[in-house]
Amino acid sequence: MRFLLSFFICFWMGQSQAERSETNQIFSTSKSAPFLLAKNASAFDPFIDYGEFQDDVTEEESINFFHYGRSLSVALSGGYEAITFNIRQIYGDAAFVGANAAFFLDLRFAIQLSGVFPTGHYNSLYNTAFPFSHYGLDLKYYWNRQYLNKDKDFFSPYVIFGPFWLNIKSALPPPPSPIAQQNPQTPQQTVPPANDSNRPSSLERKAVKSYNAAGVKLGFGFELALIQQSFIGFEFSYLYTVLQHENEDLSQLNFPPVPPPNSNQTLLQRLQFPNRPEVKGYRFYGDLINIGLLFGVNF
Repeated sequence: MRFLLSFFICFWMGQSQAERSETNQIFSTSKSAPFLLAKNASAFDPFIDYGEFQDDVTEEESINFFHYGRSLSVALSGGYEAITFNIRQIYGDAAFVGANAAFFLDLRFAIQLSGVFPTGHYNSLYNTAFPFSHYGLDLKYYWNRQYLNKDKDFFSPYVIFGPFWLNIKSALPPPPSPIAQQNPQTPQQTVPPANDSNRPSSLERKAVKSYNAAGVKLGFGFELALIQQSFIGFEFSYLYTVLQHENEDLSQLNFPPVPPPNSNQTLLQRLQFPNRPEVKGYRFYGDLINIGLLFGVNF
């Protein structure tokens, strides 16, 4: 009897201890469950897990571009537009004004929209000035990283390349007045006004013609940083295009009389107002060269 009582007490104490151990294990597991779930779960981070960066350098440059880089640059330009090769005997040089806006893609590349408006290229065939204008879509590459608020460089050279669209308005001159025939001077840049009540509308439609052409621009330049996110710059560009009367047989055309020569012309006047060339048997060709100064503001 005493043996059975001892066995029962030992069995009961062992079972109670096993139940308490199982209960403590369940409680400890339930307390650590949130910690284990948080430790094993993969947290979503759009800037790390699903990034498009190939390496750390690319990621760092992209972050620096959004934090410190230029996003927009607006500039006004002015300078001198020259004609190349033997077609400069037909078209004279001219000063120009222009404007452009550059949108930066990263710390080195930018896409630029530009417009250039020369004051008028003198045409020796018709003794008058032809209005020019050309508009470009350029790609600019800067040698230095273009920081705006961090490590900004004072000197920023670049190269520029892109297509452009050229427009020439061929405006024939009105008949010379008797006073001009009696007192011949340097070739006059006379462009018929758009609204002239003294001339028939049919003659106006015949006098003004528009010539369009496409071309490619290639150049280089640099920018000098100033205070308050502004800059000045210099740019040289070569514009390859097909000008009006290029590679034509001009011997079959009729032109107005040649004005009397002026021996007192300066070098600049000779560049801007060339004398009419001999057109029989000759083919003319040439392009444009722009040399300009810029003043702009960064954003």
